[in-house]
Amino acid sequence: MSRDRFAFKLPFSGSAASAARELNAEGLRTLATAVFSLEQGIAASQSGCLFISPYFNGMLPVGES
Repeated sequence: MSRDRFAFKLPFSGSAASAARELNAEGLRTLATAVFSLEQGIAASQSGCLFISPYFNGMLPVGES
């Protein structure tokens, strides 16, 4: 089976940026998940993530509903 049919999902953080670069260098595609800001999305793109999954829901402070 071809590698281009699969992608690794990485909850995007600093360590995920390094992992994405390494995986892409080996020809493995990556998907950045849990992207909370535009800056984080740009960093994911610069790390070589082919897909970015932004988080759209608002986050409430703890204790509020």
